[in-house]
Amino acid sequence: MLVAAPNLGRYTIFGNHFAVFNDEVYRLDTHPVMSKHPVTPMNEADLAKHLQEQTNQKVTKVTVRDLETKTATEMIQQEEKSIGMTLFDAMNDTHMKKFSEILWEKRSDQAQFLVGSSGIEYAIGDMMQHKNKLDHIDRVVKPSKADKLFAVSGSVSEVTKMQLDAAEEAGFHLEQIPYELYTDEAKARQFLETIAQQIEEKKRVVIYTAKGADDPIIADTKKHLIENGVPKDQIGIYIGEKLGIWTKQVLDKVDIRRVIISGGDTSGFVTSNLDIYGLEVLDSIAPGAPLCLAYSESTKYDGLEIALKSGQLGGPTFFNKVFQSGSN
Repeated sequence: MLVAAPNLGRYTIFGNHFAVFNDEVYRLDTHPVMSKHPVTPMNEADLAKHLQEQTNQKVTKVTVRDLETKTATEMIQQEEKSIGMTLFDAMNDTHMKKFSEILWEKRSDQAQFLVGSSGIEYAIGDMMQHKNKLDHIDRVVKPSKADKLFAVSGSVSEVTKMQLDAAEEAGFHLEQIPYELYTDEAKARQFLETIAQQIEEKKRVVIYTAKGADDPIIADTKKHLIENGVPKDQIGIYIGEKLGIWTKQVLDKVDIRRVIISGGDTSGFVTSNLDIYGLEVLDSIAPGAPLCLAYSESTKYDGLEIALKSGQLGGPTFFNKVFQSGSN
């Protein structure tokens, strides 16, 4: 297991995870966003301890000290003696290179189970490039020139708040989702009809749940849902499911090829509802948040140009960069 992705500002040191926010590095349990996440607030930075609360398997750590003093072969032998999961540290390119060497030495015809961040893909890609195992081809598929864009934000990250504000300044039309809609299907249908009309008229439309973790609507939404029988620990999933369904319903009403989904959990619910099974990078808008071509089992969504991002990624002008991709 590798959670670190140093090129995205995410580091694991002796099992403890750190992440960058506004150019400052925070331990996960003190991170201004992740420590206050509405669904999965992180109150423990030691990933082994955090995982141990969710499984009976033993979690073994491969630390930065191991990565700097042992060979890949030695660490593989160490890992083979352990039972359960192995969590790898990484805080720089040297550590990532050692991790990629371990993966390369362990390659086989048998399936292996890897869990983690995009750091795993970076490690595999770098090693394949180093070993000249990549076929370089000219990109055939390129982003189209978008005339309309629909965005859905379920993130309460401060980064997303800055992105929403920047989008509004750039001329995007923003609509906050009234919390009553989560329990009133008639009002929800009317709202979505309005959004579909706005996409045709205003061209760049964003619906969002909240602007930042301090938005008063968060407490109002929780209170409303609890009063309507939604268990407190299921609120995040309940909202995510609604956003997934509503995104599909809006896309069914309009002719549009470019979409942004902000929020990691939200992205999962939306892609499931759109029957998306594969993505191909069209444009590297920002690290960890590219514009992709979607492959879907549904003809309606096959070929959709979609940008999926977690709340903390993308940079302030992300929304407008996605819209402008392909226009040059």
